[in-house]
Order: sequence, then C-alpha cells, then structure tokens
Amino acid sequence: MDTTVHQRTESSVALTQSHSSTKTSGRAPTIRIAESTCEKDALYEFRYRIYVEEMQRTQKHADHSRKRITDPLDESGVSLIAVDWEGAIVGTVRTNFASAGDLMGYESFYAMTTAGAAHPVSTSICTRLMISAAHRRSMLALRLSLAVYEYGLFRGITHNFIDCNSHLVGLFEGLGFRKHIPAAFHEEYGAVTCMRLDVRDLAYLQSIGSPFVATLLRWKDGADLASTAVNPVGGSI
Repeated sequence: MDTTVHQRTESSVALTQSHSSTKTSGRAPTIRIAESTCEKDALYEFRYRIYVEEMQRTQKHADHSRKRITDPLDESGVSLIAVDWEGAIVGTVRTNFASAGDLMGYESFYAMTTAGAAHPVSTSICTRLMISAAHRRSMLALRLSLAVYEYGLFRGITHNFIDCNSHLVGLFEGLGFRKHIPAAFHEEYGAVTCMRLDVRDLAYLQSIGSPFVATLLRWKDGADLASTAVNPVGGSI
C-alpha cells in the first residue's frame, strides 16, 4: 500500500489514522468507487498533489506537465475515493485482484504464493492509500480501510497484501496485517515491511480487537454486504 501519515512518509500505501472526518464541514466524506473519467482525472491529480507537491516524493509515473499520477495498475485496479461535501477528493485507496490482471511485479515482491491455493484466485493487494492534510486527524483513513476490506470480502478475497514503512507497522498490525516475509526494498519508497491480511481469520482478528471484526461477523452471518459496501457495480458507504 502507499501511506500518507503525519511524518510525511509512505510506501506502497498512504495511511493516516485519526478522530473525526467532519471537522471541516460537519459532514463526513462519501466513499465510492471512482468510475467516471472525470472522477479518475481528479483522483490522478489528487495523487500528484499529495506525493509530489506535498511529500516531494520521486514518482516514476508522475506526469509533471499535467500534474497527475497514473500507473499500469490503474488498468485492472479499483480505486475508492472519499469525496467531501464540495465534491473534492480528500482520500483514496486502490485494490487489485491477482485474478484480474498483471500485478506489475508485486506478486513476487509480496511473495503472494505464501497464500497457497488461494493465490491467485482469491488474493489481492492494496496500494495508494492517502488522505488529504485536512482529514489526517479524522476517522477517514479507518473508513477507507473498512470500505476496501468490505469490498474485497464481498468479492471473495481471502488474503490481502500491502507494504509500509517501519513506523506504520504497528498501525497495520492493529488492523490485522502480519509480517510474513523479511523486510524488502521498494524502488520508489525505500525500505518497507511487507504484510499479509488473512481476511477471514475471525479468531485472530478478534484476538487483537481489529475493527474488521464486525464486518466479518456480518459476512459470516450471511449479511448482504452489497447494501453497505462499495460493491462491484458502484455505490457508496
């Protein structure tokens, strides 16, 4: 994943945890799938503002003339966007299913075959999770994490893979991710920790108090997550 946090660091996930995502307007941002060309263009420009203009990160796929970032994983990936009451994107996360297309090197980088027979049928990765500065002490990062977890669960995902910088390991461990291979070096983000989430491991998620537990219990009880999750044909949470 790529993570935008207080210390202005990220890896392949941009995450910042917090309290209230309504502090700027009193209304919580809406989370939905970026589907239209207009939404995707706004998303790519949002990435550029966070990674290049704010974080001053070197991004090999950055288009500096158009001030946007898109990469090959956008072709098969699904990006969730958080949109505020004025229509501006204030957060995002992307997920790619291994069964949907080439993961551009992440399959080996994350050692996704450690998921056994589940790979590539029900494995996924999450990248480019980032939050705008105004919402970094809100619950928006958690809401995006919950939304992408529900989306994967609804689509049959059993294992999800990410990477993060060392100071974020505890944050992701609190969600339920575990280190499954030694630390690695990412060509854009430097030293990273690769982590795996066993999406349906209820016993483990309960043992650590993961915020994913309630969603998983609803799924196990046969709840129709299409009514609450960002689902395959769109919608919002």
